[in-house]
Amino acid sequence: MKKDIILLDSIDDVSKINYIRGETKIIAFDYITHKKLYEKNIEHFFYDEYLSNIEIDELFDFIKSHSIWNEKIFKSSNLEFERVDILRIISPLEFHETFFPIFKKIYSIKNIIKTENPNHIHVSSNLKNFVEQFADHKIIEELSLPIRNLERGFNVEQIEIRFNILSKLVTIYLSKKLFSKLKSIHENVVCTFFNLWYKPNKSQKANLILELNPTLFSSLLSEFKDSQYAAVFLNQRRSAVWSWKSIQNLRKNGCKVINSEKFFGINKKTFENIKSKYELELEKFWKNDEKLRILFTKDDIQFWPVIKEKLIILYHSRLENYLKSIIISKNILNELNLNSILSLSESGENENIIYQYNNNKITTSLLQHSFFRYDEQLFDFQWRYELQAMYGLKSNYYFLWGNADYNFYSKYGIPKEKLIITGSVKHDNYFSVQKISKQKTVLLAVMPITNVSGLCRIQTYLDYEEMLNKILHTLKSIKNIKIIIKLHPGENFSNILLNQYFQLNHPDIPVLQVKPSKELIESSDILIHTGPEFYEVSTIMLEGMLLGKPVIDVYLNDDIKNLKPLDDGLLRISGKDNFEKITNVITDSNMSLKLRKSIPEQLKNYISFHPNACKNVCEFLENINHIK
Repeated sequence: MKKDIILLDSIDDVSKINYIRGETKIIAFDYITHKKLYEKNIEHFFYDEYLSNIEIDELFDFIKSHSIWNEKIFKSSNLEFERVDILRIISPLEFHETFFPIFKKIYSIKNIIKTENPNHIHVSSNLKNFVEQFADHKIIEELSLPIRNLERGFNVEQIEIRFNILSKLVTIYLSKKLFSKLKSIHENVVCTFFNLWYKPNKSQKANLILELNPTLFSSLLSEFKDSQYAAVFLNQRRSAVWSWKSIQNLRKNGCKVINSEKFFGINKKTFENIKSKYELELEKFWKNDEKLRILFTKDDIQFWPVIKEKLIILYHSRLENYLKSIIISKNILNELNLNSILSLSESGENENIIYQYNNNKITTSLLQHSFFRYDEQLFDFQWRYELQAMYGLKSNYYFLWGNADYNFYSKYGIPKEKLIITGSVKHDNYFSVQKISKQKTVLLAVMPITNVSGLCRIQTYLDYEEMLNKILHTLKSIKNIKIIIKLHPGENFSNILLNQYFQLNHPDIPVLQVKPSKELIESSDILIHTGPEFYEVSTIMLEGMLLGKPVIDVYLNDDIKNLKPLDDGLLRISGKDNFEKITNVITDSNMSLKLRKSIPEQLKNYISFHPNACKNVCEFLENINHIK
């Protein structure tokens, strides 16, 4: 017997849904809707139950192959400005994270309708255009239910600001335009008062530092102080003078900040003419509707009708900033006497503009950003979701932390001459410290579900909560213990859900996100790291080991079969195991001591030249243009 189906996404109030139990199948497309249905005891299913892992992998490959989607139609010089392709400025990772979930939902709807063959389809308004290509319009009914806007940050042109009030994590959102204005005012006041503006000097070369947080790299700035080259910071996102510590680090080490406004150099009327020209060119480009429809079609499923409006709005809202950034970047690269460009990322919009305009003229170097290559058993799985695997390596050199990273990248075809083991410039000032206290403090570092792979499902959120609950109940059963939860500092909707979960189910435990991890680890006795995906491992694990703390990694993902346990310097256990080992590490000083004693041997593989990484990087930059 055919049933009606109800497809719901981002619904806060499910009380007004009319359905006949047994004759209607309700399918939830997100975690929030599931929670609301569960609270009302309404039977329902998850949309991703209709997607196999093979189908998700194929969709992953499809969207990865479209990271430079515009060039698959034609490479239009009409949308190039000062050698920069405007359509390629958007971060490929942002494109992936924005549109991959949409592709999954569209593909699942095809499978749902094929499987269920319904009489009628009732849909929340935000899914109606997803459904229309798969069913007769006569059987589709749009439900009059309010939609909860779950989009934050980049997707709605906002900047996320996070801070703690006592133990409560607070998040606010500012429009990018307001944030940019406030940032400009703040920088003008601070840099003028403390004499931090860079005054171009053709007789002295400089190293251009992109989007680095001076607060986190104090040792590197100290090495810059003795360099023959000036260190100049260009931060278009987070200000280089955002905190008192960053101001102090810049001042005492003679580092300077570039005043972007001084490099704009175009009057308002001229800029408006440029802007109008490219607005018109974008309008012309979007008229390639048929080519774009064919490009974004897989297995006769059309994604373009759904993503079209979102993509057009995104480029329209950012065009002015893109053009300004191109002009500023061009003038900086042309007017400054630069020795090299050093960055922490290649995928950001500002980095994309710099790299495109530079076109390998000035030597570029990339600092390794994260730690997850700690076990060769996971390398094949992790490489698939590594940024360099997805989008390639643009920089001339990649500064790596240690042998494990070198083995990882060289294994998968990154040219060895580009891979330079320097050590980690962020961690030169990390040394083993022991906390002496009767009360044990456990720091629980919780990774969000980023779902770059697409393989995390709605059920993954529930399994993750269950595992976290199991960890916390285990910890609470131990006497004389203090628990602190540390969320990953990145902007991610999963962090919001995790914070809500902890506030509701464990309100007695402080949840922190913006406090520096080094301070938290130093004041702790044990570090427990947990995450849902093996390709997303927080650097806090390495930091815990460097600071001499026993580190336990509790993993949720069981996709890798026959995974051997780790217990030397780092204890890794499955979330499905009993947590007796966790209790033993905390309560048994001998077991804790055994873990700590094996840390130095393990670190030899993870990090080299400690604590001289900053010196190595600076020496390399000094001679970068003389290396053959």
